[in-house]
Amino acid sequence: LVILDGLDECKSEEAQCEFLEFICGQVAEADGFPLLWMICSRPELHLERAVRRAETEGLCWVEELRVDDPEAQSDVESYLRDEFRRIAKRCHPRKEGAWPPGKVFDRIVSASSGLFVFATTVIKFIDQSGSDPRSQLEAVVAAIDGAPLPQGSMNPLTYIDNLYLEIL
Repeated sequence: LVILDGLDECKSEEAQCEFLEFICGQVAEADGFPLLWMICSRPELHLERAVRRAETEGLCWVEELRVDDPEAQSDVESYLRDEFRRIAKRCHPRKEGAWPPGKVFDRIVSASSGLFVFATTVIKFIDQSGSDPRSQLEAVVAAIDGAPLPQGSMNPLTYIDNLYLEIL
């Protein structure tokens, strides 16, 4: 099984379609092709068209998984707001102002995509005993943005990676 996640984030729409059509063509041409492909992407129109154009009838399936439920997103946002407020009160009881800053909070809410497993993993990582929540938050934001983690930081999304690995 070869898993390609984030095809829609590759170089250009043309390159994405070319790559997808190449894979579909190889699978269609080779009798008993030894690899299975799982290609994950946001539902982009150009990719849907590329799959339909490819001669892979019976060899290719499209499954749409919707995770953008507004109610779930709202619930996750409320959970994160309450948990960040609790952590801020515990760690900095006299400090005024919202923590984390609005843009950082919005980035975490957006990255959660309405999934509580993401939100709870982030909160557990930030709220680890013996660690500084601010530096832990920096590591979370770096991991979300795909940036290098701050020196000495663990990957805050390891738990989720291991969960998805087990599922797959």
